[in-house]
Amino acid sequence: MRSDDDLSTVSEELYNRKIRVPPFSHTLDGLVAFTTYHVRVACHSTEGHSPWTHWVAMDTLEGVPATAPENIEAKQNGSCCTILRWRQPRGSINGILQGYKLVCQSGDSPEVVVDVGLTNETVLSLNSSVQNLTVRIAAYTSAGDGPWSEAITILSSEPGELLPAPQS
Repeated sequence: MRSDDDLSTVSEELYNRKIRVPPFSHTLDGLVAFTTYHVRVACHSTEGHSPWTHWVAMDTLEGVPATAPENIEAKQNGSCCTILRWRQPRGSINGILQGYKLVCQSGDSPEVVVDVGLTNETVLSLNSSVQNLTVRIAAYTSAGDGPWSEAITILSSEPGELLPAPQS
């Protein structure tokens, strides 16, 4: 923390703006989600500069995850079950990870969204009428869903067989 009395000595790494008043407010744009910033102000008039205020900590709100879950794998486990595994997104979560959602669709059926919580693995029980199931995964925070992963298609196959990676 610095105790500068003169605005001209503020480091370039800090956000430093001269704002005309009124109004007595200022909006800071481009802040990173779920981050603490420290803010202080000083006034300047024809009489000179005021002392700096004390530093005040301010937190930005949560955002959504920046990237989709990765390394999605599907493996047959018996004739009707598929184990689906993935890794947490590499990009910033921008908050507290609340869990993962899967969106599944087979043929012309409507999409079904399933919240699987904080696990990185789930078992899909498929009946014999499901031939091709398309699955995408998204991580989410309290601010909402991050981007969806590339789709993978789960095909009928032999037990223990590793199924294809995401399609491009």
